[in-house]
Amino acid sequence: MKIREDLDLAFGSVCGPMRSENQDDFLIYEASSAKNFAERGRLFAIADGMGGTLGGALASRAAIRGFLAGYLESREVEHWQLEKKGSSHVELAYAKARDAVVQEAQQRAELANMGTTLTGFSLLDAHIEGVHVGDSRCLLIRDGKGQWLTETHNSEDSEHILTKVVGATAESVEPDCFTLQLRPGDIVLLMTDGLWRSIPLDELVLIVLQRGATQAAEELLAQAQERSGEDNASVVLLHYKGGDESAGKAVDVVELDAENHPWDGTGGAERDALERHWPGLLIFTGSALGLLGLARLFLVGS
Repeated sequence: MKIREDLDLAFGSVCGPMRSENQDDFLIYEASSAKNFAERGRLFAIADGMGGTLGGALASRAAIRGFLAGYLESREVEHWQLEKKGSSHVELAYAKARDAVVQEAQQRAELANMGTTLTGFSLLDAHIEGVHVGDSRCLLIRDGKGQWLTETHNSEDSEHILTKVVGATAESVEPDCFTLQLRPGDIVLLMTDGLWRSIPLDELVLIVLQRGATQAAEELLAQAQERSGEDNASVVLLHYKGGDESAGKAVDVVELDAENHPWDGTGGAERDALERHWPGLLIFTGSALGLLGLARLFLVGS
């Protein structure tokens, strides 16, 4: 996939040695044409599924695909209509993600209790609008210090029990929302709990500051596997360099860990096909390339 060079981007996921399946999923979307990029910008998200071997993977996948579809739909809504609804673009995207999980769960009785975390944000003109449910997290590193942009939704009795989840039994759960204006040099990370629980915040920040984006993400995933192999670990790391984001050329960015194959999608007419056929349809630069089945999602759009 290609990302404009105002960002250094790295992303990857590892399956915990004690896990039979990686139920994490994440989304990387950047509109490729100048016109669409000016209107839509970028979208990033991460999700950690739960609800059994099958349910967790399906829940995170459904949420990620619904989040993208909802975001692209929202960008076709007039600004005054958004104000009337009292919602941002990413809040509408979250609602679509939530509905997608509910609809998936209704297909089979054994999926009734499946759910997922979801933390994601849009990035347009250096402005972040984000939503968050669960215990995946978003971290800002600015001026050498780490600051959590999200709080975890865990029970006081157990960190393994979520009080808010995107799931079939929690249809009315509303997300926490956050906003941020990026400055050149800012670093933003999306992480599942298998990563951020494994590495103390001060050490995590030091790892990121001492390395480039790719090397930092690789080290974080390696440390998470070594220290706490009981859970899967995923990260999306963005280093914002600033400048005219629309003027820069696009550079290739590759997945750090290839245990799951990426999925790429575009907007426009292909978005409708995405909504009709997810979680199976692969679209890349406007052409259907095939079905991915249970594969991981990474998306770049037109």
